[in-house]
Amino acid sequence: MPAMSRILVVHNPRSNKGGKYYTIMDRWLQAGSRGDGVEFVEVTDLEDTALPEERLVVAGGDGTTNSALEWLYTRGSECPVGLIPAGTANCLATGFGLPEENPHLCEIAFSGTRSRSLDILTYRVPAEERVRLILQSSSLGLPSNVGIDYERLRQRRLYRMLFRLLGVFSYQLLALLEIRAQRKREGRGEPVLSARVAFPPGEEEHDFEGDVLAMFIHNEPTIGGDLVPCPRALVDDGLMDICIGRASTGHSYLKLLRKLAKGRHLEEEDVVLYHQSKGPLQVSLSFSQPFNSDGDIWVESTEYEIALEPGRFEIFVGQGPGGRSLIWQSVCGPSKHLGMSEGAAEDSRFKRKLDASEKALVAEAGRKAHILYEGRLVSHRSCGIALAETFSLPSAPYQALRKGGITGEGECGAIKAGELVLGELLGDPDPAGPVTEELRLAAEHYRRLWDERVDRGPGGSCGSIVCNELTAVFDDFMGEPRQKFCTSIAATVAEIVAEILVRLDAFEGITPIAGLDEDSRPDTGA
Repeated sequence: MPAMSRILVVHNPRSNKGGKYYTIMDRWLQAGSRGDGVEFVEVTDLEDTALPEERLVVAGGDGTTNSALEWLYTRGSECPVGLIPAGTANCLATGFGLPEENPHLCEIAFSGTRSRSLDILTYRVPAEERVRLILQSSSLGLPSNVGIDYERLRQRRLYRMLFRLLGVFSYQLLALLEIRAQRKREGRGEPVLSARVAFPPGEEEHDFEGDVLAMFIHNEPTIGGDLVPCPRALVDDGLMDICIGRASTGHSYLKLLRKLAKGRHLEEEDVVLYHQSKGPLQVSLSFSQPFNSDGDIWVESTEYEIALEPGRFEIFVGQGPGGRSLIWQSVCGPSKHLGMSEGAAEDSRFKRKLDASEKALVAEAGRKAHILYEGRLVSHRSCGIALAETFSLPSAPYQALRKGGITGEGECGAIKAGELVLGELLGDPDPAGPVTEELRLAAEHYRRLWDERVDRGPGGSCGSIVCNELTAVFDDFMGEPRQKFCTSIAATVAEIVAEILVRLDAFEGITPIAGLDEDSRPDTGA
């Protein structure tokens, strides 16, 4: 039997940065005389390797990580794991606040003590006993078909060159072609994929049955980093997130795809079913379909059983300001399951769809805040002042919100400013007056909406909005990446505030920025 190592390093020398990080790890170990008891093994040679005593370190991309953790899982091991993001796609590592530019990766992976839990999903088919792992995402229908098309076409030299040139847009192109093929099948009356999903007894959601364009079963929000099908997913919340896009509805699939890219599709309740479950699920399909798990396809079946194991692994993470562990909720999705009063949740004003003119008002608020904070067309305003000026309010009280209450230890100034704007516009002008019903309702929905929509980025420590933690991953606070990040937050908050005011019929419009010509105002995408 092979000798047991203290630390086992699983690496993939063929990954995008495998050779580079092998050298970095070796130098770090040698420099500190830390190499005693450390064994390196290639991911393809894991089968005959003994489990480590202390921890497993994985240096590679998402594929290597999946293989290494499945190896641990099949052997019943619960040893903690360090991650070195050395692949092309490093979504899991980035999701745990470990982007490849982090200068402390080796220290965290080899000697870190702070960790976060990682739930795992498992799946199996009736034809085999083997249980396989899902660490991040899985899918059936359109996304699986796109994956198969990509792998088939990239075997040809011409398509390889084209895909290399297009990058991530390759998948978007193939998705458009798959949507076109789906529409043709529907137009000709041909059978399309239908599914039955049986949820566990006792959960509120009824079993689903119907035609399916795409089905996503996730542990984290994104798939490939380009779509956000499960914006409420967290890797450690003890839940699996299920998103089903219905087919044969006459709804625009292109519109749905665009909303999926931003995680804004959940409002399409007539087309999208979204449910969070403790599992297990039983999925039955009308015909055999490949199952895409973390970017790989291993099986094809008409029946799948999917289960959840909460907190199965511990992942070593970095330490942010105040001693908090850094973990990133990777896209605009809620960090907690926020409770709302029954009256607020059921208020019809917040359940209806905005019309075109209302959407234009909301977009205009986002554009104005974007321009004011960005500081390219006009002088830069700090986050709080940008929000105040967007809604034509005196800015002096908002100056203290800059950079998290000046010190960086306070909460994000843009998010706090949004709260204050609502208070000024919806509160009782009598200083001794009670909280108005409009303000109470606005406050509940504001909390929900920023929690869903504000991208807290790699520093967003499980939803933290403390300024220093949000921006901890940026080496230069004055640099362009951090400025773009905060510009996006300010614009998103302005849109949220504007939407709430519109829904409460308390918003007449946005005053143009003085001195800025209409033609010079860019479409910021806010």
